[in-house]
Amino acid sequence: MGRQQPAVNRHPAPVTRRCNLSNLFASFGDFEGMTRSLPPRVEAAFWLLTTAFGYYLLAGLSLYATRGADNIAAIWPPSGNFLALLLLMPRRAWWAGFVGMVMASLAANMLAGSSLWMSAA
Repeated sequence: MGRQQPAVNRHPAPVTRRCNLSNLFASFGDFEGMTRSLPPRVEAAFWLLTTAFGYYLLAGLSLYATRGADNIAAIWPPSGNFLALLLLMPRRAWWAGFVGMVMASLAANMLAGSSLWMSAA
């Protein structure tokens, strides 16, 4: 009779590795060079629009909620949103965040019925 072949372990023990993003994406192919950042102008435009949209939305809702005799808001959620965005965005894009915040603040106050000078104050 023929020789017996040694038993082959078809299910080897799993290899334990630390879970991180490089290990996760290693199985999907070569991701070297795909972590490029955006050009500075595109990144600035992104942060300007993100800041302006969020600030305008929250400022409009806050002004609508405080319609009353004094028209004073006890809390101002747009400032918290702006602070969170400042912490997330790179320092080189802060100027775009401030420009977006100023534009959105002026627009929200003018939409609520304030004059340009009162909105800027």
